[in-house]
Amino acid sequence: NIGATPLNYAAWSLSVMRPGGRALTPIDVGDPSAFFDTRSLILWSYTKFADPRYSFGDRLVQVDQTKVQPSPAGMTGRRPDESKIGVDTWQGWAGYLRGDVLYLKRFPHEPGGAYADGGSTVEIYSSAEFIEVENLSPLVTLKPGDEIVYPEEWSLFSGVSIAPDESAALRDLDKWLRQSPPVTP
Repeated sequence: NIGATPLNYAAWSLSVMRPGGRALTPIDVGDPSAFFDTRSLILWSYTKFADPRYSFGDRLVQVDQTKVQPSPAGMTGRRPDESKIGVDTWQGWAGYLRGDVLYLKRFPHEPGGAYADGGSTVEIYSSAEFIEVENLSPLVTLKPGDEIVYPEEWSLFSGVSIAPDESAALRDLDKWLRQSPPVTP
């Protein structure tokens, strides 16, 4: 904060990815006998539930960018090919598979932290041109002279195959997640 007054901010990390792949983000499952909410799925106003790019599982959300239809040429403003979702996950990872290359990003999660955008810790923006795999830190108050430090680790793996169905995809991902250890704050 280079200003004279405290400010509330969150770090927001965007990995802008080439089109033609599938974004993957976990969604947490709590105690099924509990009567309180444990999962958050956040939809932006221009997101459509029936959009074929989305596959919402019980423990994994997948966004297949190859299913995004391009907008008509010359359009300005918000285009129909754009969509964005967010999830709140304590697992601290998100990924993108394009061909046989898997990009995994790991980042810390702060239990009890206040997160922006309706509580999102991971956000996926997609359009016909590109896809973003985003993660956010909790909101913090920065006094003048303070800064946010938000670590993340990136890993690239080649020769990867991840099945499209949720159970098999999670099994396939497990090997790569074990090779990219969690990040602590």
